[in-house]
Amino acid sequence: MMKRKLSLVTLAVFLCLLMTLSTVSHAWFFEGGVSSELGIYGGVGVSYFNSGDGSEAQPYEISTPIQLYNFVWLQNMGNFSGGTVYFRISADIDMAGYTLPPIGIAEYPFVGNLDGGGHTVLNLTVSTCAEDFTDPPVALGDSALAYVGVFGVVGNLDGQSFDISHTGVNSLTLHNSAINGESLAEDDLAGFLDVGVSELQITVTQ
Repeated sequence: MMKRKLSLVTLAVFLCLLMTLSTVSHAWFFEGGVSSELGIYGGVGVSYFNSGDGSEAQPYEISTPIQLYNFVWLQNMGNFSGGTVYFRISADIDMAGYTLPPIGIAEYPFVGNLDGGGHTVLNLTVSTCAEDFTDPPVALGDSALAYVGVFGVVGNLDGQSFDISHTGVNSLTLHNSAINGESLAEDDLAGFLDVGVSELQITVTQ
């Protein structure tokens, strides 16, 4: 009887630790604790995504709303500016209830590679009004949000020199999505698209 009781106590302690680790992995959203100095590579990166290490062979896998949220905010905080980082969407994702900023801002443009995997992101709401954002971990000023689109800035802006030879978005569908309160249209996909970057392969449906 005593052994069984100890086993139950051990299980309870393990479950509490597991829940605590899960909470800590996303605590930065509410405390603003992540910076580009911390980085998100290796084991830390996995805590924000389903799997992967950001390489071409093992892209960061995005399969839930919180992981897409992680992707957008980590991008706009400068955590992916060290070179081409690869991402893959591995499931349809319903973003109802989330409002996000454009992906890529003037200081930290999107220069990565996103493979939509033929999946659909539904009910995505993008805004350039900071007051609309869902639990923003950092403040984004008006200048950061000057370029309006699902992707704000893709590629090099004003003399920047990021390597954009592998930058792109492909095989992604956005359904029933909006930007600044208006239904998303094909010309709302990027606010600034560098001439050197191939066209974004995104399908918009309503």
